[in-house]
Amino acid sequence: MKIISLKTIDSTSLELKRLLDNRVKLGSDSILVIADTQTNGYGTHNRIWESPKGNIYLSFNLKYERYEHLSYFISYALFETIKFYISKKHNIHIKWPNDIMIDSLKIAGILIEYYLEEYLIGIGVNLSVSPISTSTCIKNVLGENSLPSRAQFIETFIKNFEKNKAIIQQKGFLAFKRKWKQVTNNFKY
Repeated sequence: MKIISLKTIDSTSLELKRLLDNRVKLGSDSILVIADTQTNGYGTHNRIWESPKGNIYLSFNLKYERYEHLSYFISYALFETIKFYISKKHNIHIKWPNDIMIDSLKIAGILIEYYLEEYLIGIGVNLSVSPISTSTCIKNVLGENSLPSRAQFIETFIKNFEKNKAIIQQKGFLAFKRKWKQVTNNFKY
């Protein structure tokens, strides 16, 4: 995987699209774009994703056959990563289809787009800043001293992502979906 780390970009997803347009020059099929800030970050339905410095903004591409599985195992990997850093006393859950919540406050969001016959996954995590009143951040929950670095958090997420992808490939989607249902608060099964 080719990792591109930038200070400021309009959007990690837009940059990923530009890089994929020139993939041959990069010499890699898989690309991860990480930015300190975004000036034009966006979420579902082109909603503005506030992107102050101190949080995590990343996008990566993935060739995968079943779109409907992506949201499940990506949201669960992000849920597991946040839960790894935050104590069990907090109500951390997945708000279908693309948000991770702590109690009633949003802490992370996922955007899945289709581009050049593959999926682009955009993720924003409020690590140290709560950009809007309906959100929180990991720093608010843990305090400054227990806050993971952006690199630690991303590494943990990638491990969880690969683990969940392997579970689906080895045991099938229904086995994985049972785990996912336990942490989702508003999805009708």
